[in-house]
This record gives sequence, C-alpha cells and structure tokens, in this order.
Amino acid sequence: MAKDISTEQKIAEAAERVFMVKGIAGARMQEIADAAGINKALLHYYFRSKEKLFDHVFDQVFNEFVGGLRTIFDEDEPIESQIRTFIRKYLEIFDLKPDMPLFIQTEIYRNPALQKRFTFLESVFPEEKLRNAIQAKIDAGEWHPIRVSDFLTNLIALSVYPYLARPMLQKAFGMDDPGYEQYLKEREEFVFEFLMRGLRT
Repeated sequence: MAKDISTEQKIAEAAERVFMVKGIAGARMQEIADAAGINKALLHYYFRSKEKLFDHVFDQVFNEFVGGLRTIFDEDEPIESQIRTFIRKYLEIFDLKPDMPLFIQTEIYRNPALQKRFTFLESVFPEEKLRNAIQAKIDAGEWHPIRVSDFLTNLIALSVYPYLARPMLQKAFGMDDPGYEQYLKEREEFVFEFLMRGLRT
C-alpha cells in the first residue's frame, strides 16, 4: 500500500496537538490515532513508533517556528526595524500556538540530544552580521555597549516568558483569559520600547 501524503499530514497534525499538551512521555499512540480519526494499525504503518512520530513532529514544529523568522536579521533594514519585526512575528507564532514554547523547552530538557536539532539561534540570528550591526550602533554613540549574548537573551526572554509562565502570571495578575490575551497583545510595543530604552544612550 502506498503511503498517502494527506493521511501522513493528518496524523502529524493530530500528533502535534497531543504532544504539545502531553509531551512524548504522556502521549499514547492510541490517543493520537483517535485524534487523527484512524485506527492504530494505520498509524503504525505510517510511523513505526512513537519516537519516530515525535521526531517527525518536532522537526515540523521547528521548521514552522523558524520559518517566518529566518531572514529577518539578514534583511537590509536598520536594526531597530529588524528588532520590531522579530518581536511582532515571534509573538504572532505564539498567539497561534501558545503551547509551542513550553513544548519545545520541556522536550529539550527531557532529551538533550534534541538540542543539536533545535538550532534556533544559528538559524535565525546571523552572528557576524548582527554583531557588526550592534557594534556600528555602539561606535556611533547611539547604543550603550552590549554583548550579542545579552542582547539576544533579553530579546528572546522578554518575548517568550509570558507564554511560558502564563498560568502563574495570570493568577498573580488576577487576569481572566480575555484580559491576559489583551495583555499579550500589548507586549509587542512594550518589549520593543523597553529594549530600546535600555540600549539607547
């Protein structure tokens, strides 16, 4: 029997939903088959094991994650525009899939071998070009000195943390779901301005 691409994709989409919530340790093949609307035998025909299915899903999630971000810092734009675009697109990804950050972090901690495949920093941030752009701002007296590592840590952490810590923050701030969604929408401008105030002389 020839494998059908649409069936394979349907399985992958169902598996992603299950893995996002339960991780590889908590997910069951029968649960994934049920979510895909197929029998377990067909699931095993397309993906021989849960590990192979997870690998397929993880790679798919990674490619989707970096796809819209990959060329931002390669564009011929001022670095301030690149930063704003990155924050906007980064948050758009998490708005569509709010479970993605925790899924990625949890699975990488669970299986350090995944770190070799999750080449987010290398894929999204061209180190030499970014270093030169930052140094040009520093040399022009427009920015305070900052290491690339600190710049990227601040940029990523300020963007992703409200998604990783949503239950804790939502409870602490006394926000219902609509209130927290509005809070997340307002983060785009806040994160950009907060970063710029810290960088500008």
